Amino acid sequence: MTDTTPFREGDQTPAVNARMVAGMRFVLSISALAVIFIDPTEPDRLVSATYAALIAYSLYSLVLLVYVFNDKSQKFPSFYNPYWLDVGWYLLFITLSSGTGSIFFFFFYFAILNASFLKGLLTGLKVTVVSAAGFTILGYLLAPGADEFELGRFLIRPLSLLMLGYMISFWGGKQTTTLRRLNLLRDIGIRSNPRFGAERTIATNLELLREFYRADSCIMITKEGDPDEYVLRRAEASSDGSAVVTRPLDERFAGQMLSLSPKCAAIFETRHATSFLNPERLHLYDCEAKAFVRSDELPFVTLAEQLDARAFMTAPANYRGVSVGRLFVVSASSNPFEPSDITFLMQVIDHFFPIVENIRLVDRLASDAADEERKKIA
Repeated sequence: MTDTTPFREGDQTPAVNARMVAGMRFVLSISALAVIFIDPTEPDRLVSATYAALIAYSLYSLVLLVYVFNDKSQKFPSFYNPYWLDVGWYLLFITLSSGTGSIFFFFFYFAILNASFLKGLLTGLKVTVVSAAGFTILGYLLAPGADEFELGRFLIRPLSLLMLGYMISFWGGKQTTTLRRLNLLRDIGIRSNPRFGAERTIATNLELLREFYRADSCIMITKEGDPDEYVLRRAEASSDGSAVVTRPLDERFAGQMLSLSPKCAAIFETRHATSFLNPERLHLYDCEAKAFVRSDELPFVTLAEQLDARAFMTAPANYRGVSVGRLFVVSASSNPFEPSDITFLMQVIDHFFPIVENIRLVDRLASDAADEERKKIA
């Protein structure tokens, strides 16, 4: 999934987390100084340089701590949680100490935890791989002589870092994704204001969904009016939060867009070559059976051409058990979706449509009340 913004208006949780991380970074640096002072056998080489580097890291951690507690990190986002700088510091400590036997090896877990729980799985994996590769290379180059070289420690430390780092990144990514989804559902409820009317509410929520996936567009096609007419609403990156409304919609075009069964939701990517991590082009979800199933890809290829999409995700829009349309999230350059996003998109629709219908009901009641009042005055 996608990276998150460090600070969001009205949400104090990231600020609290940043203060905790900054405080732990400072405690870690001071603790390292205390350890090598208590046990003068570590470090065993370049002692003065190691002390100087640890003092510099402690001052660096103190500066970050002051910035975060004074809310300066909102003005300077690079100071929010600089895990890559932490990795650089720890590689420096490895260089100054005894390579694979360095006591500073375990510092890497601090950077991996920060990256995983702040940015998610991919960033956590990047930090893990860079840390393991850097430690292995420096450990080999700076290893003591053959008599003192410990091959077992040299092999097990980077392997354990990779395995534990992957587990930390995976769980951190799951938590980050869950929190972002909860924030989206919260924002949909907060920004759906009856005073703004149904159309603006729909436009706002389509834009929220598009931003959430950093997609190129978010399209909703619904049946409205009497007799039924098709209405298309489209939020794009260049629309500044206002959805483009097409009313009425050509029936042929609407038929193509609504050609999928109202009982299915799907993610489809138009790439020609499959990858090891994601070998499937099509993830089709049966909404009634509540399970992933297999199907012919041809209808989805046609839809992708119609939408000019590299990848798209779609789900039926149901209200009170009746199909009223379909929602598409379209990306033209990459595939930001994962299979679990299908069920989440259905939750968003179930959360969003009743709000819109309630706003329309309020508008109708207000309009009827105004008509009755005018009749009384007449």
